[in-house]
Amino acid sequence: FPQALAAKVWLRRHGIPSTLYLGVALNKAGAAAPDSPAMEAHAWLRCGPLVVTGARGSERFTVVARFGEGD
Repeated sequence: FPQALAAKVWLRRHGIPSTLYLGVALNKAGAAAPDSPAMEAHAWLRCGPLVVTGARGSERFTVVARFGEGD
């Protein structure tokens, strides 16, 4: 999350629109381990079709919030 937020601020300062996504997913790998969280969260930043930060694994997360320039 900190990397995506920092990149969003940097892009905004330079007049470049972007969208910050927050997503969640069930932690299927950790289901057998009692100390593992049941859910995972992830943040990624898009600028048009380009994912600027957080691209790896973002496709497995369900978007729960999106913050664009007008938000």
